[in-house]
Amino acid sequence: MKRSCFNVEDDHLALEGYFKRDSGNKEPASIETFLHNYTSGRPKRFSYKQLKKYTNNFSYKIGQGGFGSVFKGQLPNSFTIAVKVLDVATEKSEAQFLNDVLTIGRIHHNHLVRILGYCFEQSRRALIW
Repeated sequence: MKRSCFNVEDDHLALEGYFKRDSGNKEPASIETFLHNYTSGRPKRFSYKQLKKYTNNFSYKIGQGGFGSVFKGQLPNSFTIAVKVLDVATEKSEAQFLNDVLTIGRIHHNHLVRILGYCFEQSRRALIW
Protein backbone atom coordinates (compact mmCIF):
# COMPACT_ATOMS: atom_id res chain seq x y z
CA MET A 1 0.00 0.00 0.00
CA LYS A 2 2.84 2.42 0.77
CA ARG A 3 4.25 1.82 -2.72
CA SER A 4 0.96 2.92 -4.30
CA CYS A 5 0.95 6.09 -2.21
CA PHE A 6 4.49 6.92 -3.30
CA ASN A 7 3.64 6.25 -6.95
CA VAL A 8 0.70 8.63 -6.77
CA GLU A 9 2.89 11.23 -5.05
CA ASP A 10 5.54 10.82 -7.77
CA ASP A 11 2.84 11.32 -10.40
CA HIS A 12 1.56 14.40 -8.60
CA LEU A 13 5.06 15.88 -8.61
CA ALA A 14 5.49 15.05 -12.30
CA LEU A 15 2.16 16.68 -13.12
CA GLU A 16 3.04 19.69 -10.97
CA GLY A 17 6.31 20.01 -12.88
CA TYR A 18 4.44 19.97 -16.16
CA PHE A 19 2.27 22.92 -15.17
CA LYS A 20 5.07 24.88 -13.49
CA ARG A 21 5.92 27.93 -15.55
CA ASP A 22 9.23 29.73 -15.26
CA SER A 23 9.24 33.52 -15.26
CA GLY A 24 10.49 33.80 -18.84
CA ASN A 25 8.01 31.35 -20.34
CA LYS A 26 4.26 31.81 -19.89
CA GLU A 27 3.34 28.63 -21.78
CA PRO A 28 3.35 25.17 -20.15
CA ALA A 29 5.67 22.54 -21.56
CA SER A 30 4.46 20.59 -24.56
CA ILE A 31 2.09 17.81 -23.52
CA GLU A 32 3.51 15.71 -26.35
CA THR A 33 7.05 16.09 -24.96
CA PHE A 34 5.88 15.43 -21.42
CA LEU A 35 4.04 12.21 -22.34
CA HIS A 36 6.98 11.04 -24.45
CA ASN A 37 9.44 11.56 -21.59
CA TYR A 38 7.18 10.18 -18.85
CA THR A 39 7.78 6.44 -19.17
CA SER A 40 7.58 5.13 -15.61
CA GLY A 41 4.66 2.69 -15.55
CA ARG A 42 2.64 4.65 -18.03
CA PRO A 43 -0.33 3.21 -19.89
CA LYS A 44 0.09 2.18 -23.54
CA ARG A 45 -0.27 4.79 -26.26
CA PHE A 46 -2.77 3.99 -29.03
CA SER A 47 -3.20 5.74 -32.37
CA TYR A 48 -6.55 7.22 -33.34
CA LYS A 49 -6.59 4.84 -36.32
CA GLN A 50 -6.30 1.87 -33.93
CA LEU A 51 -9.15 3.18 -31.78
CA LYS A 52 -11.40 3.61 -34.82
CA LYS A 53 -10.69 -0.01 -35.73
CA TYR A 54 -11.17 -1.37 -32.20
CA THR A 55 -14.48 0.50 -31.74
CA ASN A 56 -15.82 -0.23 -35.24
CA ASN A 57 -15.60 3.47 -36.11
CA PHE A 58 -17.03 4.49 -32.69
CA SER A 59 -20.34 2.82 -33.53
CA TYR A 60 -21.44 1.58 -30.07
CA LYS A 61 -21.82 4.49 -27.67
CA ILE A 62 -22.25 3.36 -24.07
CA GLY A 63 -22.19 6.68 -22.26
CA GLN A 64 -21.66 10.41 -22.14
CA GLY A 65 -19.79 12.40 -19.52
CA GLY A 66 -18.75 15.94 -18.79
CA PHE A 67 -15.60 15.71 -20.90
CA GLY A 68 -16.67 13.33 -23.69
CA SER A 69 -18.39 10.20 -24.98
CA VAL A 70 -17.61 6.57 -24.11
CA PHE A 71 -17.64 3.78 -26.71
CA LYS A 72 -17.39 0.01 -26.45
CA GLY A 73 -14.55 -1.65 -28.30
CA GLN A 74 -12.55 -4.83 -28.60
CA LEU A 75 -8.79 -5.33 -28.80
CA PRO A 76 -7.34 -7.87 -31.28
CA ASN A 77 -6.95 -10.34 -28.37
CA SER A 78 -10.77 -10.15 -27.83
CA PHE A 79 -10.42 -8.11 -24.63
CA THR A 80 -13.40 -5.73 -24.29
CA ILE A 81 -12.51 -2.09 -23.74
CA ALA A 82 -14.23 1.24 -23.12
CA VAL A 83 -12.85 4.24 -25.00
CA LYS A 84 -13.60 7.72 -23.68
CA VAL A 85 -13.15 10.24 -26.49
CA LEU A 86 -12.64 13.67 -25.00
CA ASP A 87 -14.42 16.71 -26.38
CA VAL A 88 -12.66 19.86 -27.54
CA ALA A 89 -9.49 20.48 -25.58
CA THR A 90 -9.59 23.20 -22.95
CA GLU A 91 -7.02 23.92 -20.27
CA LYS A 92 -9.26 22.17 -17.72
CA SER A 93 -9.82 19.09 -19.91
CA GLU A 94 -6.08 18.90 -20.74
CA ALA A 95 -5.29 18.92 -17.01
CA GLN A 96 -7.90 16.21 -16.38
CA PHE A 97 -6.51 14.13 -19.27
CA LEU A 98 -2.96 14.31 -17.88
CA ASN A 99 -4.18 13.58 -14.35
CA ASP A 100 -6.04 10.48 -15.55
CA VAL A 101 -3.09 9.16 -17.56
CA LEU A 102 -0.53 9.81 -14.82
CA THR A 103 -2.40 8.79 -11.70
CA ILE A 104 -5.32 6.52 -12.50
CA GLY A 105 -3.16 4.77 -15.08
CA ARG A 106 -0.84 3.50 -12.34
CA ILE A 107 -3.31 2.67 -9.58
CA HIS A 108 -3.85 -1.02 -8.91
CA HIS A 109 -6.91 -1.80 -6.82
CA ASN A 110 -9.52 -4.57 -6.92
CA HIS A 111 -12.40 -2.08 -6.98
CA LEU A 112 -11.03 0.36 -9.57
CA VAL A 113 -10.77 0.00 -13.32
CA ARG A 114 -7.25 0.73 -14.51
CA ILE A 115 -6.57 2.81 -17.59
CA LEU A 116 -5.01 0.55 -20.22
CA GLY A 117 -3.96 3.34 -22.51
CA TYR A 118 -4.54 6.67 -24.10
CA CYS A 119 -4.56 8.45 -27.45
CA PHE A 120 -2.92 11.83 -27.89
CA GLU A 121 -2.86 12.67 -31.56
CA GLN A 122 -3.17 16.24 -32.86
CA SER A 123 -6.36 17.56 -31.24
CA ARG A 124 -7.69 14.06 -30.46
CA ARG A 125 -7.64 12.79 -26.87
CA ALA A 126 -8.94 9.45 -25.63
CA LEU A 127 -8.63 7.23 -22.57
CA ILE A 128 -8.88 3.44 -22.84
CA TRP A 129 -10.18 1.25 -20.00
